[in-house]
Amino acid sequence: PLAQFRTHTQKPICWIPTGGSGFVGIEDVVLAARLVQTKQLHRERFVLVAFNWSYANLFDQLRKLLPSKGKKKTISERHLTTLYWFEKILALLGRQPRLSPAMIRTLCDMTTYDGSKIKKQLNDFSYQPLEKLVAGFLR
Repeated sequence: PLAQFRTHTQKPICWIPTGGSGFVGIEDVVLAARLVQTKQLHRERFVLVAFNWSYANLFDQLRKLLPSKGKKKTISERHLTTLYWFEKILALLGRQPRLSPAMIRTLCDMTTYDGSKIKKQLNDFSYQPLEKLVAGFLR
């Protein structure tokens, strides 16, 4: 993924979808699993989300740490749908499509999650700072 991101940011125009999602570090997931096991919390479900961010914010943070030549531009759901139909036509010629309607919805919807339940039930749990997560992704 890192190599793809570097390639993506070196292009003249860096297209960013309009949506967003929740993000969490793998270290947070492992710590939460260990704490839940040691505290013997049975029949509990937790959503682990450190930050709800738009894809534009995520790319901005990553671009601060990586040199980037390209300009950032957003791409709308309408444009992605048009690309989807072009890919469907190219699929008739044997090219494998990369987009699907479900992927387009995911890229364009701003989905937010609440990850505070685990912090309320486990006092010794906290999420890592965002800067650490982004820097860890680039290692």
